[in-house]
Amino acid sequence: MNPITFRGKDEKDEWIYGCLIQTQIVASINVASIIDKSGNCHVVKPKTIGHCANVHEDDYDEEFKEVWHGDILSIKRDDIEIVCEVVYETCGFMIVSNQLDDGFEWIGEFMDCDGSYCWIPDSKLLGNKFDNPELLEVESNG
Repeated sequence: MNPITFRGKDEKDEWIYGCLIQTQIVASINVASIIDKSGNCHVVKPKTIGHCANVHEDDYDEEFKEVWHGDILSIKRDDIEIVCEVVYETCGFMIVSNQLDDGFEWIGEFMDCDGSYCWIPDSKLLGNKFDNPELLEVESNG
């Protein structure tokens, strides 16, 4: 079983990866922390927190990258390029795009697996909604 790994942006706007240890309200402000692999605790911006989908993109030009909540992907399906956001909701990950009939599909509808390694065929990681929000504007106008 794969461990649940989280990421969030710190005050320097850098990604921190590791274990989410707390989310609390202090003086009406949400506070969250992530412990990295070295055991260091980092305060991160709560709105940037997401966890790994334990699936990879399928861009053969580079090393396969993990897909996270908030990532923006390009997926080819039936010779159509779909620009979408990966979103975790209640019980699983979804691919969200107004190019899909219902506006979303469960990520499992796009995945292939070989043992414990899973990927989304014909996909490329374009960025994420925190660093590249303009990519979602293109999707919503498309």
